[in-house]
Amino acid sequence: MIFALSVFVIFGFVGAAIDFSRVDSARRKLQDAADSAVLRAMALKSASDESRGAAADKAFADNFARAGVYDINGDLKREVSDNVISQTYTVHATVTSYFGAFFGKDSYPVTVVSQAKTSLDVFEIAFVLDTTGSMAEASKMPNLKSSVDSAMAGLLENGKNVSGSKIAVVPFNTQVRLSNATVTTMASQGLSTGFGSCAVDRAQPSDVSAVAAQKGKAVTLYPLGNCDESSLRPVQGLSDNIAASRSFIQTLQPGGYTNITMGVQWGMEVLSPNQPFTGATEFGSGKARKFMIVVTDGDNTKNFWSWSASEIDKRTALACADAKARGITVYTVKIIEGNSNMLRKCASAPEYFYDLTNANQLNATMAGIFKSINKTRLSM
Repeated sequence: MIFALSVFVIFGFVGAAIDFSRVDSARRKLQDAADSAVLRAMALKSASDESRGAAADKAFADNFARAGVYDINGDLKREVSDNVISQTYTVHATVTSYFGAFFGKDSYPVTVVSQAKTSLDVFEIAFVLDTTGSMAEASKMPNLKSSVDSAMAGLLENGKNVSGSKIAVVPFNTQVRLSNATVTTMASQGLSTGFGSCAVDRAQPSDVSAVAAQKGKAVTLYPLGNCDESSLRPVQGLSDNIAASRSFIQTLQPGGYTNITMGVQWGMEVLSPNQPFTGATEFGSGKARKFMIVVTDGDNTKNFWSWSASEIDKRTALACADAKARGITVYTVKIIEGNSNMLRKCASAPEYFYDLTNANQLNATMAGIFKSINKTRLSM
């Protein structure tokens, strides 16, 4: 009798151990599938809640198949709070008991929760775009416009700029054009010299820096003159009106020679809180993450002092160094032609330099840059 009872007890313990092992295995597989589901939902930024839920359910089904688990019910919930998008995928399921039935327990309920969050940090992004004459070749300009437009659209959440991120656009050749309002403001405050709507290189060393212009200090002032190319569009300072920025991109036209230093230096200007553009947060304040995306298709050809590409490259390198020292994350994109070594060093990291052999690669490249900017983390 005692032996029979002992066998029954041992059988119960062994059976329970097997059941619990099966439940634990099922829970881990359910968790893995739930993780896949929530990450799939996070990837669909502009989709409706219904579409996200359907995509999450499909991702779960594609990643989970296990006998003995039934009554599976997955539910996706999404919240936006304090500039953070949080999506939670909760799965309730039932695992069949093989041995528990002998003790009146024929199944075990299991619940797993997977949550993914992506920070809606405020971004200040300067698109520094080469609009020189060579951009008219090999479908470069149409691809540039479409890739930047798609990147800007990716900052919207159901058509809204919920994070308050800001965009600036700096079209450049050997000059940058400024709006009439900006020119007037600079002149009234004694921050410029000369007349005209286009800026050329500031005096050295201010030509490679975001140092604030000071009235009466000639080396810091902005030299203005006539624009060499009527097609050059004016610099657009930081704005949270992404729809307007997308429309502006479509107006870009190619023309002129190349001075990448001008683009980078004015990229710093629009990311600076100082005049002539004042829409940015202070460098190093932590209130916004600053990015500069430099896209060019050629070698430096001309600046205020020289036609020597190697000499101008040195100025560009110094401007890039100053931007990075101020906490700006720099991405560089070379379309077919250009100085790969200089642009690679200009970028904040080697992987932030993109060396394209075809303009058709621009859309995937810009998507990759914004995937890098928008980091998603999984928490459970």
